[in-house]
Amino acid sequence: MLQPWALAITLRRLLGDIVSLELPKAGAKFTQGQSVAMVDSMKASSDVYAPVSGEVVEVNEELNSSLNWFNESPTNQAGW
Repeated sequence: MLQPWALAITLRRLLGDIVSLELPKAGAKFTQGQSVAMVDSMKASSDVYAPVSGEVVEVNEELNSSLNWFNESPTNQAGW
C-alpha cells in the first residue's frame, strides 16, 4: 500500500513549500495514470497521477486550510 507521507516527502523535495492543493472528492474514481490532484508551490504547479486504479474513500478537508502541516512535517499524521 502506498503511504501518503511518501508522496508528501517527494513533493516537498521537488517543489518546496506547497501553497495550494486541489484534492479529489470522496467517491471519485480514477484509473492508473489519471490526474487525481493538483499541487501548487512557489516553484511550479504539478499534477498528481494515480499510481493505481481505485476510488477515493476519504479526503482530509482540513489540509487545504492547514498547509503548514504539509510544509512543516509531511510525515506528521495530523496532515493525513
